[in-house]
Amino acid sequence: MSIDIPKGFRKDKDGNLIADSNIRPVDLAADKVAVELCALAKGMQSTLAQFKAKAFELMLQHVDAVAANYDVKLGGDKGNVRIHSFDGRYRVDLAKADRIAFGPELEAARALLGEYLNEVTGGASNDLRTLVNRAFKVEDGRVSTADILGLLRINIEHDNWKRAMLAIRDSIQTIGTASYVRFYERDDKGHYNAIPLDIAKVSLEVKHSDGEAQ
Repeated sequence: MSIDIPKGFRKDKDGNLIADSNIRPVDLAADKVAVELCALAKGMQSTLAQFKAKAFELMLQHVDAVAANYDVKLGGDKGNVRIHSFDGRYRVDLAKADRIAFGPELEAARALLGEYLNEVTGGASNDLRTLVNRAFKVEDGRVSTADILGLLRINIEHDNWKRAMLAIRDSIQTIGTASYVRFYERDDKGHYNAIPLDIAKVSLEVKHSDGEAQ
């Protein structure tokens, strides 16, 4: 049940009503910035959702239009399509990829790799230990799919290592598919660079009070 907040009060993180006069100015300022930025972020999230829907719509319409030129009607999911602008500057990829998870065999692989690492010594073993520890590090309740699969690319002729790789392969479970649309722009050297839509990857010039960009 929502409670009307009296004027001059606000709720804290525990749901208690606190008078503004009893809140430190720095906390009031932080509250203002946090609320403003998160409101903007939610608006941007909605804009990105609309953009993503439009991107898929236009790409799938294009795929169907091309198929119609050959009197073919495509059914089911469409994926792994690449188109370019006429001048080659822009590229759009529509890709479909399996979503995978790991079964209990992964724990057997972890144990086998532990036995292998305990047997070997030297600088190379330290590098491998780092890779293995990173691959099996749990974040948000999951291990890194990319790091686990990366171990499969390391060719080591040792029985425990080979058995561990077999256990990893046996642990892989396909739990569905996901579709992605990605955008690229070609630079002066002919390389296609992703146009980032992840806020962490967007470049930004931050100007300080002295007017100099960092």
